[in-house]
Amino acid sequence: NLGVVLMGNYDRQRPNSAQLAALVAIIEGQKQRYRIPVSRVKTHQELDATACPGRNLQAFMMSARRGVLA
Repeated sequence: NLGVVLMGNYDRQRPNSAQLAALVAIIEGQKQRYRIPVSRVKTHQELDATACPGRNLQAFMMSARRGVLA
């Protein structure tokens, strides 16, 4: 498992473009290095009952799995 943290409250704000670019780069690098399918890329709330990563970052991740991370 690998946990990645973006500092902020993503129920109240949106991650900035630098945060999102870094997040995508980290995920893509790990996916390629370890041959991880996008179906195995999960957020905290998809694994446990929590509000993390917040609705705005969750929406980005759902979209990214259909697009940029696919």
